[in-house]
Amino acid sequence: MSDDAVIKAYYKQQGWGEPAKIKQSPRVPGMYDVDGESQVLVHDGKLVEGGGLAAFTSYLRATKLAPKPPLELKDMLELVAAFDAYPETKAYNAQAYYNNPRYKELNPKLAFDDKGGHLVLHYWVPVPKGPAPQFARVVRWTLDVGSDGKAAWREEEIKFDTSKP
Repeated sequence: MSDDAVIKAYYKQQGWGEPAKIKQSPRVPGMYDVDGESQVLVHDGKLVEGGGLAAFTSYLRATKLAPKPPLELKDMLELVAAFDAYPETKAYNAQAYYNNPRYKELNPKLAFDDKGGHLVLHYWVPVPKGPAPQFARVVRWTLDVGSDGKAAWREEEIKFDTSKP
């Protein structure tokens, strides 16, 4: 079954009717923009809905999608979302990473070097009620994706100065 047929069958099964426009991503194998509203990923003949970091790694290896330009931040975030390959944490919602114009340095970043790609996400650590401290506790999670497709999250806690504009 073609990727278009997989997407159309899924939409029909969900009761959403047939999509009017399915456009393939120029950078990510199996990633499609559907009706200009959502991104979906088709891999191994089915729509990807989770699977975690192991499935994400398997996809990267199978497609030989190297973590390097022209892969963009949006692409990597869509892949992590499709596979639900967020960092494993019980302290906060892993999908609720910081993405706000107030502190741009905490926004998601994608960087490349000779070892592969690195997706960086930041999370505010919840604090007890009261006045906001000058130095907030923030957890930085970095997804390191090697040129071989192996992916692993690493975590570090940082103190972030909230008095900076």
